[in-house]
Amino acid sequence: MQHEIIKGKLLDQSGRIAEPGFAYLPVKTYDRQDIKAPKWRIKEWDYYYVGNSHHGLSLTISDMGYIWMVGATFFDFKAPKECSKSFVGFFSMGKFHLPASPLEGQSHVSGKSYEFTFDVHDDERHLLGHIDDVVDGKPVAFDLTLKDQNRLGLCIATPFKKKGRFYYNYKFNNLLASGSVKVGDTAYDFEGAQGVLDWGRGVWTYKNTWYWLSFSGISHNKLVGANLGYGFGDTSAASENMAYEKSLSSDKPAHATKLDDVTFYIPKDDQGNDCFMGEWLIKSQSGDIDLIFKPVINRSSKTDLLVIKSIQNQVFGHFTGTIVSQGKPLLIDNILGFAEKVFNAW
Repeated sequence: MQHEIIKGKLLDQSGRIAEPGFAYLPVKTYDRQDIKAPKWRIKEWDYYYVGNSHHGLSLTISDMGYIWMVGATFFDFKAPKECSKSFVGFFSMGKFHLPASPLEGQSHVSGKSYEFTFDVHDDERHLLGHIDDVVDGKPVAFDLTLKDQNRLGLCIATPFKKKGRFYYNYKFNNLLASGSVKVGDTAYDFEGAQGVLDWGRGVWTYKNTWYWLSFSGISHNKLVGANLGYGFGDTSAASENMAYEKSLSSDKPAHATKLDDVTFYIPKDDQGNDCFMGEWLIKSQSGDIDLIFKPVINRSSKTDLLVIKSIQNQVFGHFTGTIVSQGKPLLIDNILGFAEKVFNAW
């Protein structure tokens, strides 16, 4: 079942999702005042990834209530290597004032060693800022503008079985970049790179494992992209799976195909542990999704702060295969993206 939601308030008077499901635009109104959970349980984040076949940059501003994090990762896919830096603090509880909509507003944070501004206005996203000591002691500075090529994305309103827990999420694929990223004194041209936004707001249950992949690129003279994932909440009303295609010569919005189930088949070693740098299979029961994922870099991290734990494996690599779109196989030919498995106790 894939239920398409309509405009209205996200939460009812009891703090539950008023209408679970999906939409192509963020049609539900998110308001922190409607949440029936303590401020320290509310989780909000803006995550961007922008890249081409040579280099990539990910940026995160996250306010998790009792903990916050600001971070960046610079990727060199030819080396290959990744360099990350993050700053963490406690008890932000909404003090970042992150926007209530992914379509407008400004996210801004600053400290002694970093300053991030994500400004959203008239279908353009301006990412401006710097963070110290990322690549071999060198700072990273970024000035990027992202334009929405698809003119639609994936919005999901997902409840959890536990009262007062929910997830409201919007993802944009195929954001077309202009601008540059500097590592120390070296500038990297990001003109024509593509990106994705992961905008999340909600109150989560304590322990969760999720699977998510995203890619944006050009294949066989078409703009193509996908958002696939699973693993958390009650998704009986809608999955978070969507594929996009658009002719490079068209000014019309992309065609979006809503997809049902998906499973990530991560290779295992003899002890049954995940081998993240092996070849993954990404498939659906219906056969609508049939992808091979060949890893290049694993951006892995492990955090253990007693009651707060996180094990993340965000693996970057190339996708090849097919996704059924408009009733026909959409060819995915060696497109760079990422797939991840994340466990959080938060």
